[in-house]
Amino acid sequence: MRIALVVAGLVLSCIVVGCSPPTAVDGATSSAGSASASTSAAVNAVKARIVGVASPTASAVIVTWENSKFSVLIENSALNTSTHSARNSEAVTIAKAIAAAALNDPEFAGLLGVHVEYVARQAGASKQRIVDSIDFRKDSSGGMALHTT
Repeated sequence: MRIALVVAGLVLSCIVVGCSPPTAVDGATSSAGSASASTSAAVNAVKARIVGVASPTASAVIVTWENSKFSVLIENSALNTSTHSARNSEAVTIAKAIAAAALNDPEFAGLLGVHVEYVARQAGASKQRIVDSIDFRKDSSGGMALHTT
């Protein structure tokens, strides 16, 4: 009974406040009502650019747009067994492609960052292992600068 009340409360709060998951492409969580068709098409166009420059050996490239940030998950890339420098080089190319797409698309005018993550996933497994994570922030010229800590 208590669980039913909690679930009912969450559903009601989503109805009142308006919950919407991030716009996602390629198997990631998405909701048809959460994003406009034009945003989904724009994210698909960005994904096409990324796939054109990303590792051709990756088993999946998943792109999401949420809170003014693109996240790119590259699964089972040949670069997983390479060096950070090699992955970083590819991530720079991906970030440049995203920045170029964002300059020409008013839907992404608020772009503030790009997160590129390389993961390894065993066939049939639901868990993944993060191999590398690379972040970029928007610079004054509208491009993406590598973020270091």
